[in-house]
Amino acid sequence: MGSTELPIWHHGKRDVLFFNITKNDLAQLLSYSTCIELGLITINDCDSTIASNSHGHGMTPGVAITTGITDLLDEYKDAFEGLGDLPGEYHIVTDDAVPPVVHPPRHVPVALRNQIKEKLD
Repeated sequence: MGSTELPIWHHGKRDVLFFNITKNDLAQLLSYSTCIELGLITINDCDSTIASNSHGHGMTPGVAITTGITDLLDEYKDAFEGLGDLPGEYHIVTDDAVPPVVHPPRHVPVALRNQIKEKLD
């Protein structure tokens, strides 16, 4: 039917939101970006840092900025040294009552077969 901009107050701060008006009896919805901006939802990702949002709530939920793999490798450099070379001897204990299983290889999708064949040749 139409749209309008209406003032809202959240955490004592005034803001203006854009609303779409329908003639159907639907539930009211807020967009993802609006929920992030208002601090109503958080992004919990161990590989990201949270940037301050435009509403000035400091580090409370803002927009997640994904940290690159190189940043993680630099930060935890000591944890990634010597991979694949463990000192000493190791023994894996298996249960003889459990029969070994060989799983068939996964099928390559028809759409990718020519590309993979070209790479392998």
